[in-house]
Amino acid sequence: MAAMVIPKESPDPNASTATRDLLERQISTAKPQQKPASFSRSSVAVLAGADVCMFLISTYLAASIVQGTESVSDTYYVFSHTAIIFIAIWLVTFQRLGLYRCTFALSTKDEVYYSTAALCIGVVPQLMLFTLLPAVSTSRLMLLLSLAFAVVGVGSVRAALHAMRSTVFASRTECVAVVGCKDRVEAAIQSLNFPPSCSVFQLIIDPVESTFSNNVANETTITSADWFVRAVSHGCQRLLLTELLPPDFIPVLVSVAQRYSMDIAFALPRVVSHAYSLDLRLQGQQALLVPRSLRACTPLAGFLKRVLDIVVASTALAVAALPMCIIALAIKLGDKGPVLYAQTRVGQFGKPFEMLKFRSMSTNAEAECGPVWVRPEDTRVTRLGRFLRRSSLDELPQFINVLRGEMSVVGPRPERPYFVEVFRRTLPRYDERHFVRPGITGWSQLHMARTLRESDIGEKLSYDLFYLENWSLLLDLSLIFKTATEVFFASAR
Repeated sequence: MAAMVIPKESPDPNASTATRDLLERQISTAKPQQKPASFSRSSVAVLAGADVCMFLISTYLAASIVQGTESVSDTYYVFSHTAIIFIAIWLVTFQRLGLYRCTFALSTKDEVYYSTAALCIGVVPQLMLFTLLPAVSTSRLMLLLSLAFAVVGVGSVRAALHAMRSTVFASRTECVAVVGCKDRVEAAIQSLNFPPSCSVFQLIIDPVESTFSNNVANETTITSADWFVRAVSHGCQRLLLTELLPPDFIPVLVSVAQRYSMDIAFALPRVVSHAYSLDLRLQGQQALLVPRSLRACTPLAGFLKRVLDIVVASTALAVAALPMCIIALAIKLGDKGPVLYAQTRVGQFGKPFEMLKFRSMSTNAEAECGPVWVRPEDTRVTRLGRFLRRSSLDELPQFINVLRGEMSVVGPRPERPYFVEVFRRTLPRYDERHFVRPGITGWSQLHMARTLRESDIGEKLSYDLFYLENWSLLLDLSLIFKTATEVFFASAR
């Protein structure tokens, strides 16, 4: 492979202002993705109970197979001594990974991916425990069989519970009142991006503070306020205010709203989502909003992702060595052109790098037209190239970029400098996706179509920002497992 010629893309020509303006007009606004809903206590109890049952069944089936023709009492002895270890470690793993806090699964199939990733993570400490403490060691075969049965059992039950939960949530409706001056209410509603099941009631008061300016903080002042009366009459469960009230009115408002089964929150227009998280701290009598880096941007996350990248990329290149050689030979025999193609992309912190791909288009495809947006029916793509793109096999050389440290296995898809310049002028938060290394696969790549329209860029950005704001090692492993599964079945078709 080292001897192959790798052509670089043609330099970007100076695109006309009209072309840039047209592209900018086609880009839609990036609406924020809905945060994953947190589990209630009853949901956690049901999930934990179902998981324990599946762990027990999986361990017993594994013990029965390992014991073979031994007596039932021997099978029960092995099962009872190992089940405690297996179940305890898997439960702690699930809890630490957040599987009892919320779910990022967008479908029942995704639940299987997340469960499988969590179960595989839980096997690692068990193998370490058996190595360090041989006295508690059980059969490795039994552990692997328990894992296989648990993948099927836990994944299936969680998928069924996901379907039931989605049905229940779809039938629920919520009424929210947004209170404030007209401009702030409209800005807050756009930023909040309420789900379709939510009924939003606008209460335009300009300004809200004026209703309390000459009053004493008491219950009568709150219940006589016109906007509060209207919120109660509409049966609102949540009250969002776009302005801060005088401090002495807030505890009274919270107490009164509680009696009407309403939650109170402040949706301040100047405090909106960006690539940082906010902590509320109290120092003396002063409330402090303290911004801090997202987990995905911390040194620990960078270290863990780098270790995962090296392990996955090295394994992938070793496993795919023979298929890559076959693909390279097929491309070379097809039109005698170069096998690999280097294309300039924008990486972490806006640094450009050369991304490698198996060449899927005719030689010098962009020599005259320059960079163009990918279309579903691109006449420049070769016959072999269509198969490589459809199966994602053209992306295999990017594992070399991963080992170089230019890319990650999981992350936002890197874009070309020409389009980055257009997108960053139109979408204010576009550069935030460059806080992490770009990825071969990722949240947006798996949950959106591979070939996007220009109008999809805003939505794609919201998916990328969702990944940054909700990153975890479990999320990366689940996306890797889902990608490998879908690529395998796509290649087999």
